[in-house]
Amino acid sequence: DSLVYDFFALAKELKELELNSVVMKIEGTDPESGRTVAMYDLTPSGRKLEALMVQMATWGQLHRERLQQ
Repeated sequence: DSLVYDFFALAKELKELELNSVVMKIEGTDPESGRTVAMYDLTPSGRKLEALMVQMATWGQLHRERLQQ
């Protein structure tokens, strides 16, 4: 099932980003269900990559549009 694969791929990427201090994991409890939830936020080092990531996303969108023409 591709959804299960996508979940594990995302988990692996997040763990790698966490190990490299790009993101930090924040655990909490969902007030409605009582379940433990995890959220991620950029570290100060990760925030330095924000402008680059936005530029890459913009390039990717424009590139995809050109390929579809």
